[in-house]
Amino acid sequence: MKLTNLATRPDKFIDTMELIERSFNYSEQNSFKEDFYPLVEKGNLENCWVLLSENDKVVAHSGCMRRNISILNKDIEILLIGGVAVDENHRGQGHSSTLLRHILEEHSDLAFQVLWSEKIEMYRKLGFIPCVGLYELSKTDSKSSFKKVCFEELSQSELKDIKKLYKQSKEHRLARSDNDWKNIASIKSTELFIKKNNEGIANYFFINNGQDLTGIIHEYGDLSDLNEMRAHGKVWSPVQKRESISLFGCLAKIGNETDFKEAIALLSDSRVEVESVGEEIKFKFQETTFSLGHEDFLQGILGPNRFEELADLPPIFISGLDSI
Repeated sequence: MKLTNLATRPDKFIDTMELIERSFNYSEQNSFKEDFYPLVEKGNLENCWVLLSENDKVVAHSGCMRRNISILNKDIEILLIGGVAVDENHRGQGHSSTLLRHILEEHSDLAFQVLWSEKIEMYRKLGFIPCVGLYELSKTDSKSSFKKVCFEELSQSELKDIKKLYKQSKEHRLARSDNDWKNIASIKSTELFIKKNNEGIANYFFINNGQDLTGIIHEYGDLSDLNEMRAHGKVWSPVQKRESISLFGCLAKIGNETDFKEAIALLSDSRVEVESVGEEIKFKFQETTFSLGHEDFLQGILGPNRFEELADLPPIFISGLDSI
């Protein structure tokens, strides 16, 4: 097997997209390239890794992106991983592990590596743990004053309003550059709704995103208009309500120990100090030293089983537009 990427072999792009769509059982009306444009756009193809057979056929793919998460006006760089797929005739031979280990080694200098999958036990073997609190609220019959608009047709003033609402969120979200927003405009399978007042756009949300997020609101300005939002579909957020269904936001793996320690200090508002990372994580809280397994510790910091002592701190929320 030969390891390469789509920047080196752009002639394998279409074959790779077809492999991913077969692997994910995509319907004909959906497109992985459209749903996850930021992952497979031209500027990120060097991070889209493939294994080629002796006959030069695409056997497996895994892609990644380095992104920053904004915490208290500081950025912590993390790795997002997606598009993990193996040809049906070559499964069970360790090809996805080969690609993932290569990616993890290439980006071992980051605080966390993150991916999205329901194959929890498979990824546990590579050190990934289900974490980050995420909750679902059902659709209701309430009324709404939100109106559907085309993202690409927003005025500069309207786009500025949306960017401001995103950045001012009380949640810890991924930082977005102008290029990130440009890439979002290329995700044609999502729909934007806005709510205006005399000063401009007061709130917004994105609903749908191809095959995975049909009927789900996966990004919003804030939750002040939650009842109106629920008139359009289910709502995913890191805020738990009485009637919420508990999910988990992602699978995460601890990366570089120094950056991990810094990230935990920021996420806990310096209440938790990681002393060492081994089979267990040794940390100090209120002048007392504790030890916990990786899963208990990460869920205690990130959710869904967050430590009570951190309940007043902002949660992490990775939008469906940023997940890959």
